[in-house]
Amino acid sequence: MALPITILTVFAALLFALGVYTLASKRHLIKQLVAIELMINAAHLNLVTYATSSDLGVDPLGMGFVLL
Repeated sequence: MALPITILTVFAALLFALGVYTLASKRHLIKQLVAIELMINAAHLNLVTYATSSDLGVDPLGMGFVLL
């Protein structure tokens, strides 16, 4: 059973916002790199969410971007 698109999009937006907040507030390089990785993972979650939401089936282009 798949989750609705809105739940996954809101979750990805929250992850991205957490990454932006952490990137802006932390001064340690490792914590900033983790924040950047969190923002990238949120973008990947959005790509996979919208690639699988098509009525025609799974779009391999969105999945391919995540693999790169």
